[in-house]
Amino acid sequence: MVSIPGGEAESRDGLNWTLYVMHDSIIAHTGLSEVRFGIWNVRHGLDRARIRGTARTSLIESIGHQLVDALEIHAAAAP
Repeated sequence: MVSIPGGEAESRDGLNWTLYVMHDSIIAHTGLSEVRFGIWNVRHGLDRARIRGTARTSLIESIGHQLVDALEIHAAAAP
């Protein structure tokens, strides 16, 4: 797992990662504890999930891209 404030990425194989964004204002707006941002791997990059029904798009985008940056640095070392 790779975590940043407001987001985390999980992988079963260390190659393909599912990215989640979670933030109090997203929870307050959608009632969801997390929003799936997309799937990432080093070979193909980011495949964005379709995010609907939230007015917090800029917050989701910001945290999601920070998470991708963290993955690019740390994914190879994560178990």
